[in-house]
Amino acid sequence: MDQQHGPSQYGSDHFIRMTKHFVDMWSKPLHTVSHAEFNKMFSEHVNWFDHAFLIHRKGHAGVEMLRERWLTTNQPFSVAITDIQPNANGTFVQAVAEGVFAEDLYTIKATKKPFTYQLCIRLEFDVQTGLIARVNEYYTKSWGQSVPVSEYRVDETRAGAPGLPAL
Repeated sequence: MDQQHGPSQYGSDHFIRMTKHFVDMWSKPLHTVSHAEFNKMFSEHVNWFDHAFLIHRKGHAGVEMLRERWLTTNQPFSVAITDIQPNANGTFVQAVAEGVFAEDLYTIKATKKPFTYQLCIRLEFDVQTGLIARVNEYYTKSWGQSVPVSEYRVDETRAGAPGLPAL
């Protein structure tokens, strides 16, 4: 058995506790949590997949770069968990992220406006160490223009779907 698969000595209580810690630490400003402290949650060979931007970050250095860029771009930034579902080797977490798109993110110009978006993360833990070995992060690439769910457009009729066959 390799380190990321197979039965784990860690159970759902550990996964939930680590998930809450991960979200709490991710939401803290850069100057309040060092990279070394943040990286204590992760396997040294962690793989972080940002599916909005199609980026694969590897290892502690990759996570540091991601965290530094994201938290510099979005000031302030917070994440509130709405649900955690443990499974055999990790968790699925659903959350709401809020902040202000304050600084440019590479070629994407900052809007300087507040945002709120839905976020889903799949955390997988190393079965030997209990550390986070893989992060799959799902959110909208247009997070800077996103709104709370309560402001989504509501479709209740087929009027907005021309070309679909009648039921």
